[in-house]
Amino acid sequence: MGVYAETTPNQSFFISSKDFESCYKAMCRLNTTHHHEKTGGNFAAGGGWDQRWFAWMSADYPDECKDMKEVLEALGFNCKFDDTGNLCGLEYDQKIGQEELFLEACTPWIREGSFIEWKSHFGDVWVQQFTKSSGAGDTAKADEEETSPRGEHAIRACTEAAAAAAEANALAASLSTDSKPVAIQPPPEMKNLAEQTASLVAKNGPKFEQRFRAKEYAVKFSFLHPSSPFFPFYQQKLAESRSEREDKREGGREGGGAADTMPALSDKEMKEGEGE
Repeated sequence: MGVYAETTPNQSFFISSKDFESCYKAMCRLNTTHHHEKTGGNFAAGGGWDQRWFAWMSADYPDECKDMKEVLEALGFNCKFDDTGNLCGLEYDQKIGQEELFLEACTPWIREGSFIEWKSHFGDVWVQQFTKSSGAGDTAKADEEETSPRGEHAIRACTEAAAAAAEANALAASLSTDSKPVAIQPPPEMKNLAEQTASLVAKNGPKFEQRFRAKEYAVKFSFLHPSSPFFPFYQQKLAESRSEREDKREGGREGGGAADTMPALSDKEMKEGEGE
């Protein structure tokens, strides 16, 4: 089984030809630095599962692929180049593997503001964006003898109309100072996390929210930041949760179980959020 997905023509993606070698080395390093994230393998002779390869990739892809283009093609991408040899687009139409991890490894050399729109065979649409981040060099760290540019980090901001919503927000702001930003609904997993985080913040106060603005949660809780396309959605849910708690308080039937229904957070994160 598995989910099939394809890229759509709605994309803007660019890597300069001078950075191809750096991208190639960064993706090859994943074979050792991110061994724990491999999802394929076989059963070892002594029992247990021997993780050996990323999704559909060969376990020896650094030896089998001689450059960036061959690694991307092994992942299932069809590379598009401009007249001067720069990578200006990626096409994909098959089962989803671990393409995102490999693109994240290349983000220090992907032009800021690049994005790729994806569509699954279920009809779900999301946009993978590439933006500046001070912590981007972790995945694509260059060899010691190289000087790696300060990275750009892929923040997977999934939405059916991120660009259209941004235009709508700008139009609303130009029409009225009282207009509210368009609340774009995140993909299911992030939507669930945003709704439950809003419920907990409504219960525990702003200090709870501040804990998850920390750097180590920057991607998972990106909707907490005003620059996120999903921040208006989170703000909307927070307002609804506060209103709901106020109604319950006035009716004398306020419950206390918000934290008990937060499966999206680990026990450690929950304890930090509750201030234990």
